[in-house]
Amino acid sequence: MQDNVGRRLVESKTGGKTGGGASLTDEGRLLLREFRKTRKLLFNVLEDKEAWEDVGYKLSARNRLRAKVVEVKIGAVTSQVRMRLVSTNLMTSVITNDAVEDLALKEGDEVEAIVKSTDVLVAKRRQRQR
Repeated sequence: MQDNVGRRLVESKTGGKTGGGASLTDEGRLLLREFRKTRKLLFNVLEDKEAWEDVGYKLSARNRLRAKVVEVKIGAVTSQVRMRLVSTNLMTSVITNDAVEDLALKEGDEVEAIVKSTDVLVAKRRQRQR
């Protein structure tokens, strides 16, 4: 990704007594912040079916699958979210830990699996306050 952006996004340190590691540069943190804003916008747009109909579009039902989260495995950078589809089939999505946190995903949550090319995104309906 750094090659595509043309700027240093991650600084890494080799191992040894201190163990090494990697961290984001200021540019990397800015890019991540912008990505999160864009992702939130995307989920808001995908959720607003009336807005899509207002501009003459409908989301393809075959790309959205109702599901229940049955397991969340948090990794170092990404998480695996295992979902049971309404048809009782299982599907697993690998998403960032930040996405799990942003969506507050936990076992038992009702979600939609949105199939995008080789990725499976996860969407969660917001509870409407009355």
